[in-house]
Amino acid sequence: MRFSFILLSLLFATVSQAEISQDVGVLGFQAWKATRVEEAKQQLEKVKVENPPKTDLKPQQPQSAARQQKFARVDQRLSQAQLNLEIAEDFSVNDYFVLYLNQFKDRSAFIEAAQKLNSQEAADLMMAYQKHLAAAAAPDAPPPAIAPVRR
Repeated sequence: MRFSFILLSLLFATVSQAEISQDVGVLGFQAWKATRVEEAKQQLEKVKVENPPKTDLKPQQPQSAARQQKFARVDQRLSQAQLNLEIAEDFSVNDYFVLYLNQFKDRSAFIEAAQKLNSQEAADLMMAYQKHLAAAAAPDAPPPAIAPVRR
């Protein structure tokens, strides 16, 4: 479940986030999350404005297959925008690290990010890292796959 959440989050973040130059600086977790939530809200509103509810249709009126597909696509876009907002609202400091800080490669960016974390956020990040290390070292983890030798 967590993997799919992170995957969806990653897709959301890559679509909505432009590449950041080093001049701008590193956003703190709260600022990053607020930006993602605001972008998701704007996208949801955009979908709603572009596709207002159709109240003039009579339920007994038969609809063509193309019209039904159009409504299905609109419903899908609306559902996806709502899901993106829910995901953004649930972002954790671990998501911040995986989805945002991962793009930075120099130590100074991480120092700047660390200075912007409060103690609770830093603890959450350390706990996520600890769980990752424990999962990687688990003895019941299957051994890496070895390709068969062809002769």
